[in-house]
Amino acid sequence: MKNDDRALIIKVCCDVFEQLAFLFAEEIDMDEAESSSESFYQAFMTFTGEQKGSVDIVVPSELTQNLAYNILGTDPTDGLAPGTAEDALKELLNTICGRILTSLYGDMAVFDLSVPQTISLSLEQFKSLAETSDYITFDVESNPVFFRIVF
Repeated sequence: MKNDDRALIIKVCCDVFEQLAFLFAEEIDMDEAESSSESFYQAFMTFTGEQKGSVDIVVPSELTQNLAYNILGTDPTDGLAPGTAEDALKELLNTICGRILTSLYGDMAVFDLSVPQTISLSLEQFKSLAETSDYITFDVESNPVFFRIVF
């Protein structure tokens, strides 16, 4: 990935976290990615068009709840219906993917996006992903977040 593309991807991710979920993100080094969480969610999707590829994001499960509360504008005391937190993560990833593709290829480029999916990850699986060098790592409100786009 070119440095210009990487910088654009980081900016898009930070902007979407702030504008969609009212959470602040900043890039950190992978070795700074520490979490007290025992469970995580990974959301992933594919795209085809001028380019073919995939995107995925990994977040602590507690952060998915905060995403949902902020995106929906609800109070944590109201609770969440089952699946709502995962849906919020899928919407975040879908928005990030769309904005990255538009930023890289322009408004006229046509892409087919798959429906985002989520899976649960354990702490061990999270640590295994942390050993992968192709993730961009963010700190989002003191939570480690991994993001990757593959063309």
